[in-house]
Formats: sequence, C-alpha cells, structure tokens
Amino acid sequence: MIDKILLADDNKKMREMLKELLSELTNSFLEVENGIEAVQKSKQFNPGLIIMDIEMPKMDGITAAKEILKHDETAKILFLTSFADELHRRKVFEFNGSGIFSKEKLIELKDYLFSGRLV
Repeated sequence: MIDKILLADDNKKMREMLKELLSELTNSFLEVENGIEAVQKSKQFNPGLIIMDIEMPKMDGITAAKEILKHDETAKILFLTSFADELHRRKVFEFNGSGIFSKEKLIELKDYLFSGRLV
C-alpha cells in the first residue's frame, strides 16, 4: 500500500479514472488541477507517489516536478501524457523522473505499479 497518491491533472475525468484504476494501492488520494497546486500539496502532504500530467495550465508537470524534487529529492513522480514520444521521455528522465505513460494506455501504468518496479 502507498500512504497517499497525488494526482495532478487538469482533466477531472482522468483523475476519476486513475482513482478507480489505482484504488487497490491506497485509500488516500490528493487531487490537483495544475502544477502550482501539485507543488503546494506535495510540500504539505509528502505523498508516497505523484502521478502528474505533463501538459497542465499555470505550470506544466515537468516544471512542477523539478520544483517538487528541490524540496524532496526522493519523490516518486510518474508522468501521464497524450504525447509519450521520445522528446517527452528524454525530458522526464533528464531530471530523474520515475517514468512516463500514455493516457491512452493506462493499463501499462497499473501493470508497472502492481509489478513492484517502483521502489
């Protein structure tokens, strides 16, 4: 079990799907709509896992992740995107992001988390 999972996505339906998909991993979800809120909630609640959309208003997910890692170097951050191309993958791994997954293939995210590969 993961203590808390922070879901950062500007699409409420996506956050709802993620909560349903990952309900076996935690009883506690935190939800935000943009990168600024993700940074604030991360500092306030120190979630065990952050799942963040790359494209969000006010502050994108990659910028937010860099800010989060400044105050918590061990934060586990996974990214969701509609654009899981090589450029986005490189951006994520340049600063030690834990992984990137396509929104169209959420089952791959679930398989990854349930496999125990996220340490």
